[in-house]
Amino acid sequence: MGMFQKILILLLFVSLTLKGWCVEICSRTAVINGQKILVDLNSGQKGEGLRFYIEKDEKALSYLNLYQKENQKKWPYITLGSITLGSFLALAVNDFDRSEKNILIGAGILSLVFNISLNRFSSRQNEKNLIRAIEEYNRRNLPKIDFKSDTNVGRVHSQGGFSLGTQWSF
Repeated sequence: MGMFQKILILLLFVSLTLKGWCVEICSRTAVINGQKILVDLNSGQKGEGLRFYIEKDEKALSYLNLYQKENQKKWPYITLGSITLGSFLALAVNDFDRSEKNILIGAGILSLVFNISLNRFSSRQNEKNLIRAIEEYNRRNLPKIDFKSDTNVGRVHSQGGFSLGTQWSF
C-alpha cells in the first residue's frame, strides 16, 4: 500500500472520529421540570435550547453568550486544516523526491494532530462556560436545570480517552 493510500485511511479514521464526537455533542439533553430539553438545537447554536430559561438570569446569560461566541471561532481550525490539506494535495499533484515527501507528510500529520488537539482542548475549556451558565441559573432560579454528567460532554471529555464512533441509518 502506497503512502498516499495510508494518508487517505488516516483521514478517513479521523473524519469518523470527529463525526462520532459531533453526534454525541449535538444530542445532549437537560431535564427541566421532569421534561427532557434539547440543549443544542438545529439552529447551529450550541446551548440555545437552554436560552429560554437562562435569559432570566443576567449573570448566567453572560456565560451562555460567551459559550456561544467562543463556539463561533473557527479560523484557527480552518487555517490548520488548510495547511494539512495543502500538504497532502501537494503530494498527489507534484512529483517530489523521497525526502521532500517525508517533510510534507510530517507537516501534514503534525498539523492534523495539532488541529484536533487544539479543537478538543478549546471545546473542553469552553464547555465550562455552559456549565457555569447552568450553575449560575440554578443558584437563583426555578425550575432547576438538571444537566447530568452522562450527557455533559465537558465533564465526560475531561476524563480523557479517545473514542471512535459513527451513526448508521438505513
